[in-house]
Amino acid sequence: MPTLTADPRAIAIAPAVISAALDCLGVLTDIDPIEPRHMHRIALALGCREPEATAVTLRLLATAAVLNDDRWLPWSRFHRNQTVDGRRIFDTALMHAVASLPLDHRGRFDADVFFDELLHILADPQITHVSGGAHAWRQ
Repeated sequence: MPTLTADPRAIAIAPAVISAALDCLGVLTDIDPIEPRHMHRIALALGCREPEATAVTLRLLATAAVLNDDRWLPWSRFHRNQTVDGRRIFDTALMHAVASLPLDHRGRFDADVFFDELLHILADPQITHVSGGAHAWRQ
Protein backbone atom coordinates (compact mmCIF):
# COMPACT_ATOMS: atom_id res chain seq x y z
CA MET A 1 0.00 0.00 0.00
CA PRO A 2 1.54 3.35 -1.00
CA THR A 3 2.26 5.82 1.75
CA LEU A 4 2.22 9.60 1.64
CA THR A 5 6.02 9.52 1.38
CA ALA A 6 5.97 7.27 -1.70
CA ASP A 7 7.71 8.67 -4.75
CA PRO A 8 4.85 9.54 -7.12
CA ARG A 9 7.12 8.75 -10.10
CA ALA A 10 7.15 5.09 -9.03
CA ILE A 11 3.42 4.62 -8.40
CA ALA A 12 1.60 2.40 -10.88
CA ILE A 13 -1.46 4.00 -12.44
CA ALA A 14 -4.12 2.05 -14.32
CA PRO A 15 -4.30 2.91 -18.05
CA ALA A 16 -8.06 3.50 -17.63
CA VAL A 17 -7.36 6.33 -15.16
CA ILE A 18 -4.90 7.93 -17.58
CA SER A 19 -7.44 7.58 -20.40
CA ALA A 20 -10.22 9.14 -18.31
CA ALA A 21 -7.97 12.03 -17.28
CA LEU A 22 -6.94 12.71 -20.88
CA ASP A 23 -10.60 12.58 -21.95
CA CYS A 24 -11.42 15.18 -19.29
CA LEU A 25 -8.56 17.41 -20.40
CA GLY A 26 -9.72 17.07 -24.00
CA VAL A 27 -13.12 18.60 -23.31
CA LEU A 28 -11.96 21.48 -21.13
CA THR A 29 -11.91 24.35 -23.59
CA ASP A 30 -12.27 27.28 -21.19
CA ILE A 31 -9.04 26.62 -19.20
CA ASP A 32 -5.42 25.81 -19.94
CA PRO A 33 -5.46 22.00 -19.64
CA ILE A 34 -1.69 21.80 -19.35
CA GLU A 35 -1.76 23.72 -16.08
CA PRO A 36 -0.60 21.22 -13.42
CA ARG A 37 -3.26 22.31 -10.92
CA HIS A 38 -5.99 21.53 -13.47
CA MET A 39 -4.53 18.10 -14.08
CA HIS A 40 -4.30 17.51 -10.34
CA ARG A 41 -7.94 18.52 -9.80
CA ILE A 42 -9.00 16.11 -12.54
CA ALA A 43 -7.06 13.29 -10.85
CA LEU A 44 -8.81 14.08 -7.58
CA ALA A 45 -12.20 14.26 -9.32
CA LEU A 46 -11.55 10.80 -10.79
CA GLY A 47 -11.21 9.44 -7.26
CA CYS A 48 -7.44 9.41 -6.92
CA ARG A 49 -6.04 10.24 -3.51
CA GLU A 50 -2.51 11.20 -2.61
CA PRO A 51 0.06 10.13 -3.66
CA GLU A 52 -1.81 8.65 -6.67
CA ALA A 53 -3.24 12.04 -7.67
CA THR A 54 0.26 13.47 -7.87
CA ALA A 55 1.39 10.40 -9.84
CA VAL A 56 -1.42 10.94 -12.38
CA THR A 57 -0.52 14.62 -12.62
CA LEU A 58 3.15 13.80 -13.27
CA ARG A 59 2.23 11.27 -15.97
CA LEU A 60 -0.08 13.80 -17.65
CA LEU A 61 2.65 16.44 -17.62
CA ALA A 62 5.13 13.91 -19.00
CA THR A 63 2.63 13.02 -21.73
CA ALA A 64 2.21 16.68 -22.67
CA ALA A 65 5.99 16.99 -22.98
CA VAL A 66 6.19 13.92 -25.25
CA LEU A 67 3.34 15.20 -27.42
CA ASN A 68 5.34 18.39 -27.94
CA ASP A 69 8.32 16.39 -29.23
CA ASP A 70 8.83 16.73 -33.00
CA ARG A 71 8.67 12.95 -33.30
CA TRP A 72 5.01 13.00 -32.22
CA LEU A 73 3.82 14.53 -35.53
CA PRO A 74 4.19 11.33 -37.61
CA TRP A 75 2.47 9.34 -34.84
CA SER A 76 -0.39 11.81 -34.84
CA ARG A 77 -0.79 11.46 -38.61
CA PHE A 78 -0.59 7.66 -38.26
CA HIS A 79 -3.38 7.74 -35.66
CA ARG A 80 -5.64 9.93 -37.82
CA ASN A 81 -5.22 7.60 -40.81
CA GLN A 82 -6.26 4.46 -38.93
CA THR A 83 -9.60 2.69 -39.01
CA VAL A 84 -11.77 2.86 -35.90
CA ASP A 85 -10.24 -0.41 -34.67
CA GLY A 86 -6.76 0.84 -35.55
CA ARG A 87 -7.31 4.03 -33.53
CA ARG A 88 -8.58 1.97 -30.61
CA ILE A 89 -5.46 -0.21 -30.74
CA PHE A 90 -3.23 2.87 -30.97
CA ASP A 91 -5.03 4.57 -28.08
CA THR A 92 -4.67 1.46 -25.95
CA ALA A 93 -0.95 1.24 -26.74
CA LEU A 94 -0.53 4.93 -25.93
CA MET A 95 -2.37 4.60 -22.60
CA HIS A 96 -0.29 1.55 -21.72
CA ALA A 97 2.92 3.49 -22.41
CA VAL A 98 1.78 6.52 -20.41
CA ALA A 99 0.66 4.38 -17.47
CA SER A 100 3.64 2.06 -17.28
CA LEU A 101 6.84 3.61 -18.63
CA PRO A 102 9.23 4.92 -15.99
CA LEU A 103 9.58 8.62 -15.31
CA ASP A 104 13.02 10.13 -14.92
CA HIS A 105 14.20 12.24 -11.98
CA ARG A 106 12.42 15.28 -13.48
CA GLY A 107 9.16 13.38 -13.78
CA ARG A 108 9.41 13.06 -17.58
CA PHE A 109 9.43 10.17 -20.00
CA ASP A 110 12.59 9.42 -21.91
CA ALA A 111 11.22 10.32 -25.36
CA ASP A 112 13.42 7.73 -27.10
CA VAL A 113 12.09 4.98 -24.84
CA PHE A 114 8.52 6.25 -25.19
CA PHE A 115 8.53 6.21 -29.00
CA ASP A 116 10.42 2.89 -29.09
CA GLU A 117 7.74 1.37 -26.85
CA LEU A 118 4.94 2.61 -29.14
CA LEU A 119 6.78 1.21 -32.15
CA HIS A 120 7.37 -2.11 -30.36
CA ILE A 121 3.73 -2.45 -29.30
CA LEU A 122 2.27 -1.44 -32.66
CA ALA A 123 4.71 -3.55 -34.69
CA ASP A 124 3.60 -6.73 -32.90
CA PRO A 125 1.56 -8.80 -35.40
CA GLN A 126 -0.69 -10.02 -32.59
CA ILE A 127 -1.69 -6.43 -31.96
CA THR A 128 -2.00 -5.16 -35.49
CA HIS A 129 -4.15 -8.09 -36.60
CA VAL A 130 -6.50 -8.11 -33.64
CA SER A 131 -10.06 -8.14 -34.84
CA GLY A 132 -12.74 -6.53 -32.78
CA GLY A 133 -10.57 -4.12 -30.84
CA ALA A 134 -7.46 -3.72 -28.81
CA HIS A 135 -8.53 -5.47 -25.63
CA ALA A 136 -6.76 -8.71 -26.55
CA TRP A 137 -3.24 -7.32 -26.86
CA ARG A 138 -0.48 -8.31 -24.48
CA GLN A 139 -2.36 -11.04 -22.70
